Amino acid sequence: MPATPGRRVDGGGVALVSFAFVLLLAGCISAGQEGTPILVWTLPLVVAAALFGWFARHERRRDDPMLDLGLFRNKLFAGGVILGVILQVAVSAAFVFVATYYQSIRGDSPLTAGLFYLPTTATIFLLSPVVGIVSARVGLRAPAIVGSVTSAVAAGMLVFLTPDTPVAFLLVSQLLFGVGIACTAIPITTAILNGAPSERAGIASASNNAAQRVGNAIGIGALGSLLVVTADQWFADAVSAMGLSSSSSAAALGGFHPLSPPGGGSDVAQAADAAFVHGLAIVMGVGAVINLLGVVVARHFLPSGPIGGDEADADPALA
Repeated sequence: MPATPGRRVDGGGVALVSFAFVLLLAGCISAGQEGTPILVWTLPLVVAAALFGWFARHERRRDDPMLDLGLFRNKLFAGGVILGVILQVAVSAAFVFVATYYQSIRGDSPLTAGLFYLPTTATIFLLSPVVGIVSARVGLRAPAIVGSVTSAVAAGMLVFLTPDTPVAFLLVSQLLFGVGIACTAIPITTAILNGAPSERAGIASASNNAAQRVGNAIGIGALGSLLVVTADQWFADAVSAMGLSSSSSAAALGGFHPLSPPGGGSDVAQAADAAFVHGLAIVMGVGAVINLLGVVVARHFLPSGPIGGDEADADPALA
């Protein structure tokens, strides 16, 4: 028998989506830089949106697209991808910026900062098999909703961070993040893999991974810019209220970056710490709201009862 020809690489699709994401992140990051003209960060976002539209049109016209957009007609697949992005947007921002809080604000070593995440890792490791069993019996919706709410509570706790928040409070928040991730990640993976036909299992698996990477990038880029903007403004107001000389004030403002608080006088250093914590609290509040959007997605897209292995083949719309 002649060999079955392999799929051709969709070079055009790869280029379009890659440039689109680069411009999307460039716009998000530029928006957080003080003094950036509005056109400098809005233009990349507009061009990115146009490229995403071009990518969608390009994929629909190809016989062997990089991403078969028809898969998104399946509610399981679409719900899993959307929920995956939502989870990673909120969680990645929490992990990256809270790690900065541990080291820059609390003064912990990198090793100690890493140890704060042990409750998260251990909880995911221990709870994931249980969530898999529960999901097979009761469906994907309930665990995903519990996970989204729990992650929202964990992020909401960090809204109340201070430079000297008790360790127990921080560990409880990290443990709740572990519960939320475990309860959500299993339904996400199951939905994506069961929402695609068996012959598209490779694309489904790649989509699961891509959703996580996209969520990470957007979370760190967009929420990072939000942290910088809010912390910059808080610090500027605090320095102004100190009544420093114009040269001292300019030096303090010029040397401040929220992700690397400056040294200097104790008042300025304390203001820098407080500015970072203020910005982080805003970001965690937004993260909590983003996690709650996962509840809406889970209720609309994920089934409330057990699923089989042939949903994608039997009923693509899962109406």
